[in-house]
Amino acid sequence: MADYNIVLSQLHWRIWQDELGLSGTISEYGHIKFGRQGPGILTVLVTGTDSATVNYRIVDDYFNTGLTTESALVADAGAIEVNVHLYYIPLDDTGALPDEGFLSAWIGPSMTEIENATKAFALELKKQPQ
Repeated sequence: MADYNIVLSQLHWRIWQDELGLSGTISEYGHIKFGRQGPGILTVLVTGTDSATVNYRIVDDYFNTGLTTESALVADAGAIEVNVHLYYIPLDDTGALPDEGFLSAWIGPSMTEIENATKAFALELKKQPQ
C-alpha cells in the first residue's frame, strides 16, 4: 500500500481540483499548490493525519486589491496571509482517510472566509493615509 501521507495528499488534490475547477500540483512536502489566484497564492497545507490548512498568501502587489478573516490574518515580514484550519473528525481507524463529502463541504466555506478576509483587508488599506 502507498504511504498514507501520499494517499492523503492525493485525496485532497483531487477533491480541491474538482471543487475549485483549478489545476494544482502536489509539492515534495505533500501540500497542494494552486499558484496565483487573484491577489495571492493559494495552497492547501496537508499538515497531518488529522488536519489541513488553507493558506492564501497575498503577494507584493496586494496594495492594488482587497481582503479579511476571523480565522487568521497574519502579517509576517511584509507578507500577508489568511489561514483557515480544518480539523478532521477523529477516526477510530488511524489508517482511514477523511470522508470525501466532509472535505468537499469544507471547501466552499473556506474559500468564502478567504474572500471575506481579502475584501476586509483591502478596505483597511484604503483607509490608510497615502
